[in-house]
Order: sequence, then structure tokens, then C-alpha cells
Amino acid sequence: GNNGAERAESILLKMEEMFENGNKLVQPHTLIYNECINAWSKARVKGAAERAQFLFDRMETKRKTGQNSLLTPDVFSYTTVIDAWAKSTSAKAPEKAESL
Repeated sequence: GNNGAERAESILLKMEEMFENGNKLVQPHTLIYNECINAWSKARVKGAAERAQFLFDRMETKRKTGQNSLLTPDVFSYTTVIDAWAKSTSAKAPEKAESL
């Protein structure tokens, strides 16, 4: 189910909050984002691909805005989001996967 993915995302968001409040020891990096994206790509639930895409987009935004210099989407980031869309039943899945 998606319980693992929800938990992973929740931990990531808590790490982000702690980092933004000054705790540099919990600065999220690409691997942590990738693991959360991967968890959503494996969750066979409605909205899983959207959650994977949300985290991918969040990673890109935080890097581009300078909020977190450790975030750079890599090949795994891209292929995992594409995989999430490939498993999705969403009508917009092919378009979303292609746009990456």
C-alpha cells in the first residue's frame, strides 16, 4: 500500500522543516528525495504518480531557488517519476511522463 510512501514523505517534510529552521544536520539531499519518489512509484494507489511528481518538482524548485544546494535530480529521479506515471491509470500519465 501507500503507507510506507506516506511515512517516507512525512519524514522528508519534517527534515525539510528542521533544516529550514536552522538544523543543518538534517539537510535533505537527492538520495532521500529519490527514495521517497521511489516509494510512491511502487505504491499502487490512486494519486501515487502525482505524489512522485510533486516531490520531483519540489526538489527542482528548492534547488533552483537556492533553498537547498544538495538537491539535483539525477537519472534515478527522472526514471522513477517516469515509472510512476507508467504505472498510473491517470489520463494525463503519458503526457506527464513525456514532459520530463
